[in-house]
Amino acid sequence: MTPAPTTKRERRDEAREHARELREAAARRKRRNRWLIQGSVLLAAIAAAVIIVIVLMNVVKPAAASPLNMSSDGIQFLGDGDKIVPVETPALEVDESPTPTPQDPASGVSIVVYLDYQCPFCKDFETANGENIATWVAGGIASLEIHPVSFLDGTSQGNRYSSRAANAAACVANYEPTLYLGVNAALFVNQPTEGTTGMTDDQLLEVLASEGAESGDIQNCVRNESFKNWVTQATERARGPLPNSDLAEVENTPTVLVNGQLYVGSPTDATEFLTFVGSIDDAAATTE
Repeated sequence: MTPAPTTKRERRDEAREHARELREAAARRKRRNRWLIQGSVLLAAIAAAVIIVIVLMNVVKPAAASPLNMSSDGIQFLGDGDKIVPVETPALEVDESPTPTPQDPASGVSIVVYLDYQCPFCKDFETANGENIATWVAGGIASLEIHPVSFLDGTSQGNRYSSRAANAAACVANYEPTLYLGVNAALFVNQPTEGTTGMTDDQLLEVLASEGAESGDIQNCVRNESFKNWVTQATERARGPLPNSDLAEVENTPTVLVNGQLYVGSPTDATEFLTFVGSIDDAAATTE
């Protein structure tokens, strides 16, 4: 046991030593606290960054190379004798080429339509023939495959309506394929006049919602133009040889193929189209 200081000098030296120890202890606490604060701030910053990344990944998910149900660059519909059913297909992987739709005689006559939602002649064809084609498909007499393309972006005053409408259709094919045909018809009913500014995203979403396609996924897909790259690539592919046909490319819209044969008649004449289909498939000709 250290003896207690007896002299005044010893007591003063001891007090100074004690004060020094207190100062050093306080300095150590200050350094430790500073390290703890800095570490906490760093951890908080890292946690915040992780949260932001997770939120962004969930809000703006990177799109696949193509929409679901359009692995041929188009969406196909078959019938079961009563109703129309979309054919489900996987999305294309990055750099994967589209898979042409197999031709199945059991599905009836094959009708393939390449269309642009800004194209007035495409609207005419849909108006004149849409109901007949739906009847044939539902009855199992025909299959229908729709390929949206974007040739007419330059006719909407910088709005790029053709591409944005094709993207909106792809969003529906991806998330609500059973609603696609209704949306397809509604886009033509509400088609902007060529040379105008086209629809805004809000207006496009109103058209989709009128057919029940109003989920949050579809809204995000339209606003983010999630399939923008796919629309561009599918349009470029349509300028090359067309599958299941001798046609070298889509030169104009609508391009309508029936069992691979090009329809060259009037888009507004339902009787002429019926006659053309009937010359290829007798069953369709009897269901006018």
